[in-house]
Amino acid sequence: MDEQQQLTNAYHSNKLSHAYLFEGDDAQTMKQVAINFAKLILCQTDSQCETKVSTYNHPRLYVYINN
Repeated sequence: MDEQQQLTNAYHSNKLSHAYLFEGDDAQTMKQVAINFAKLILCQTDSQCETKVSTYNHPRLYVYINN
């Protein structure tokens, strides 16, 4: 089972943590997994919300990228 599926399962079974740290060798993949997870949690079916998450402008989304 991949990371995205594990996070989706945690969401649907109501077993979410208060925070998540995404780390790995492929930064682009980790970033996409994190954004998709944030959309799942924060947006439901609101496309305007999804745009805010994708552009890191959602008021309940906190992102730290260590280069």
